[in-house]
Amino acid sequence: MTRKKVKKNSGRALGAVEALGAAAVAGAGTYYLLGPKGKQHQKKAKAFAAKIVGEWRGMQPKVKSAGKKTKKRA
Repeated sequence: MTRKKVKKNSGRALGAVEALGAAAVAGAGTYYLLGPKGKQHQKKAKAFAAKIVGEWRGMQPKVKSAGKKTKKRA
């Protein structure tokens, strides 16, 4: 019985794959926002961002009060 040699991925090769994936995502996002239906997609993205910001601002008082309670306990 001989053991198989397992080749480990080098950090450089893995980094290249990640960079390629990031470039693909950036290209897809650009096409989505600037492509044939870009104006429609931009409106949807703007509405989504406004919704997320509103939810985040609504959570802020809860987070601040939780922080104060935690500090008192410590």
